[in-house]
Amino acid sequence: MTSEKPVSPLVYWAQHKDVVFVRIAIEDCKEPTVKIDKQSLHFSGKGGDGRYYESDMKLFGEIDPDHSKHTLHGRGLEFELVKADDKAPFWKKLLSGDVKPHWLKIDFNKWKDEEDSEDEGAGAGAGPGGFPGGPGGSMGGFEEIMKQMGGFDQGNMGDMGGDMEGDEKDSDDEPLPDLED
Repeated sequence: MTSEKPVSPLVYWAQHKDVVFVRIAIEDCKEPTVKIDKQSLHFSGKGGDGRYYESDMKLFGEIDPDHSKHTLHGRGLEFELVKADDKAPFWKKLLSGDVKPHWLKIDFNKWKDEEDSEDEGAGAGAGPGGFPGGPGGSMGGFEEIMKQMGGFDQGNMGDMGGDMEGDEKDSDDEPLPDLED
């Protein structure tokens, strides 16, 4: 321990039906101390920047500490907190209480909405919230939406005001007039 006043680390979180993901973003963390209880997560450690970080998080719901795990990486700690009741509704937030701390962010790369089925998600061409083309998503969903709207057909770009080779002149291709004094 150090007499230095601890700093709150940046924390990202996401959830699926049965697990809550927490990532504490501290590069080159040294001497980490982790304690996982049914309704809390405690972390402390020294960052590569020399500062001492600490966070006590009282969780919104209960977890199973015996089946939960954490891993230390060069960019921080990652937790997989197994929910105590996998049939319970999704958590409204990570922490209990009424105030959302400034250091807590959503990890959209891992987030899965309650409405998402088990076979959907980032691997199925949808990004966060099921939107196509989002992080981890593909453009396949975008193409399908455009086809349904009648405005896109792969291989046929339709009338987009000229061909893609630039053979036709457009008013935007004309030189700009000189500025007047």
